[in-house]
Amino acid sequence: MKEIRKLMVAIEFSENASELFDFAVGLASKLNSDLVAVNVINERDVDGISKVALMGYEISGENYVARLKEDRQRLLDSLIQETAFPQKRFKSIFKVGHPTETLIHVAVEEGADMIVAGIKAHTELEHFLVGSVAEKLFRHSPITLVSFRDEKSAQRLKKRVRLKLAGA
Repeated sequence: MKEIRKLMVAIEFSENASELFDFAVGLASKLNSDLVAVNVINERDVDGISKVALMGYEISGENYVARLKEDRQRLLDSLIQETAFPQKRFKSIFKVGHPTETLIHVAVEEGADMIVAGIKAHTELEHFLVGSVAEKLFRHSPITLVSFRDEKSAQRLKKRVRLKLAGA
């Protein structure tokens, strides 16, 4: 089996971010791997803010990105401090871009051997309209990907399976 020297966690700071991060830290610890946490600020959101600024509002895409990075770095710092993971083996990266493409590019650039990603709880309509970053990662990533399920998502998915089995 290939040694996992560097594990990357794709973290989006949704409601399950703490569970996802704890899972990635635990996995990195067990594998004796370095850990890289990556957050992508969706360029679509930055473009939207820039359009609002063009209408005369006192806001800019640059300020929006800077403030998001600061806020998310604070959140990430608090998550890593709650663990016993060695700081010298941890790195955080914040990028602006298309989430799937950016995550894959960072993983390759950083030499990640494995990616851990969670799922968002999209409704069927939201999923149809916007798709899933995790689903696209599974299709396009050249790097092994582990899909994390928080307890709430796992229960929701199990319920869906049971309903389908009961109807079969």
